[in-house]
Amino acid sequence: MLGFASTFSSVAIAAPALAATSQPFAEVDRYRLPETDYFAGIRRGMPLHTLAGYASAETRVGLVGTNLRTDFYIDMSGPLEYSPFGAALVERVREDPQAVHTMTGKWERALVASPGTAILGLGAAPRMSDGALRAEAADAIMEGKAKYFLRTAGVRTDPICIRTHLTPDQRSELSRLEGWARDEQERVWRAETFARTVLALGGNYGFINVEDAQGKDLPIILGILEALQGEAAVWSDDKQGTGVITAAAMLAWTELTDRKMADIRVVLFGAGAGAMGVYDELLNHGVRPENILVTDRRGVLHEDRTDINGDPFKIKMRQGIPEGTTVEGFAKGADALINLGVRETLTGDLAWTEQITRSLAPNPFFGPMTNPDPGITPAMLRNVREDAFYGSGNQVHENPVNNFTAFGYIGAGALMARAGGVGPSMTVAAAHGILEVAKMGPPRALLDKLPPEQREFGRYWLVPRPDDIRLIQHEAGAVAKAAAREGLALLLGAHPTRRDFGLFDDEIDELVRARTALVNDMRRGAESHGRRYLKKRYPKQFAPFAISEGDTPAYYVAPQIDRSQFEGLAHRMGIKEERWNDLIGADDALKPKALTTVLKRLKPAAQGDTDEAKRARRELEIILQITEICPALGLALALRRTRVRPENLAERPTVFHREAVLRTVLRVVPEARKGIYAAFEDVPEVS
Repeated sequence: MLGFASTFSSVAIAAPALAATSQPFAEVDRYRLPETDYFAGIRRGMPLHTLAGYASAETRVGLVGTNLRTDFYIDMSGPLEYSPFGAALVERVREDPQAVHTMTGKWERALVASPGTAILGLGAAPRMSDGALRAEAADAIMEGKAKYFLRTAGVRTDPICIRTHLTPDQRSELSRLEGWARDEQERVWRAETFARTVLALGGNYGFINVEDAQGKDLPIILGILEALQGEAAVWSDDKQGTGVITAAAMLAWTELTDRKMADIRVVLFGAGAGAMGVYDELLNHGVRPENILVTDRRGVLHEDRTDINGDPFKIKMRQGIPEGTTVEGFAKGADALINLGVRETLTGDLAWTEQITRSLAPNPFFGPMTNPDPGITPAMLRNVREDAFYGSGNQVHENPVNNFTAFGYIGAGALMARAGGVGPSMTVAAAHGILEVAKMGPPRALLDKLPPEQREFGRYWLVPRPDDIRLIQHEAGAVAKAAAREGLALLLGAHPTRRDFGLFDDEIDELVRARTALVNDMRRGAESHGRRYLKKRYPKQFAPFAISEGDTPAYYVAPQIDRSQFEGLAHRMGIKEERWNDLIGADDALKPKALTTVLKRLKPAAQGDTDEAKRARRELEIILQITEICPALGLALALRRTRVRPENLAERPTVFHREAVLRTVLRVVPEARKGIYAAFEDVPEVS
């Protein structure tokens, strides 16, 4: 059986350096990864679909920009809601500050705030000349969070990234310190400044999510924000959200493997925000502290570690673990392994990781949850432990154990309940609500798009997709009702009666029905609204293309393609000029919709269930991925494919079976090599 090391090497075949391979095609524009340390580490051997995904992300954001919902639920009256009669609203809140809970939009608003100190696991934002962090580096991710909050649960959210400037006095004091002491003092001041800024904004929001903050800053930040208890629900998605969705996945796994949470033993790599949240949530679900082994960069957290005495979270996570405990010893027969540290914890020594993984109990839960790259794929895991259950934070793989599935619905539940905090009964209710939806299996509309093994609750379907609308009822509704039982629902009063609880539950049920309807309407309207906007914004280039009817289009707006670059590639592929005369416009440039025009000619062959249709569909999918990276090359490929004669299909069943075409593709997009050779037989070998 292949191990991690051999599997990893087969997955990560090193591609030639991009600069060297693309030198003869220097005139061709292709997507290039950002020149950062993160991408320098993963550049070599990147699969085609991954590179295409990064390219598509940048194209889509630049094309559409922000699209947060601004529609009215009901129409407004200017005189009543602004001036002159709005004065009554102002004076009512002056008279009774509690009226803010019933007379404003506070309980329909959420805040996603980030200091930019730990963005998506990539590290801190860059510094400005005065030392302030450019927290707006996190803005794209915060915008994505806000959009997801809106799409999943219908909550309008403000994404705010807060630069933390140090005062002149603080900078002066730092100049007297050196090394670790200086870094620690600066970190503490930044965390305090960020927290006080959020605190100042807090009265305007019913739900506040602290996002992408360093794990060791969270005790400081959340400690300061405790002042909002009773006014708003404060939440850390990195901490509590990760804990809830992980607990939900593990509840499903324990049910499928006939385990009980109270009896499982867990190895937990990492002691940052996510690990803190998972640890707390495991305790909330009955796991005993002595059965959770946590590690940080210096090793196992045990009861005699004295270097962590200033960290309240690590002090908590060491309880019950005696000095001398090793990862290797604890992992023997352990039930679950979760990595929330760094990817290299698992990939740095693959032989060691394989040894640990093989030592786990039968049917273990294996969770490589580092984002954006888990390091270990499902295929790699199954080559070592075929019986293992896999879950990662990556939404591309099976079982996306991603906090998106937690935070939107918990936020919606807290807002519906007008909760002055988020308590453990609310997070436990959320995890069980997620489990309930997972056990229902995928939504009917999704079934045909999933591989057979993912079409029902089981090993490959432990958690629902984040946008499963059933979560509004089963997760958000359960959270709202749990808030009332925990005494956090502000409008229930201090001593609610049984009747009060009954009326409250009825109200939540009504709110859930209304919210579900609104989200359904919004989702159905998003495509038509978006299409109308893009058609008006880009009238000449609006030319959506999807392989099959009902599929989400690969793009809505056709990319602009330079004629000279396209023609240079077309000549290399042996395409005659008269073949593209119909693609040239009156201005002597390629027509804006040229790409869609040619791709549509390939669609008929890719429909159906025959082997030939499936091969044609896979060929078209690869052409589309290449198009994301280099539109001129994609157009040339598509045009070349339209010229394949039926009588030649047996000898050259795809465009990639032509040596001149394949050589051109691999010189421009070397990342396509592995995907092409894996997808089709008898592709010629080219250097």
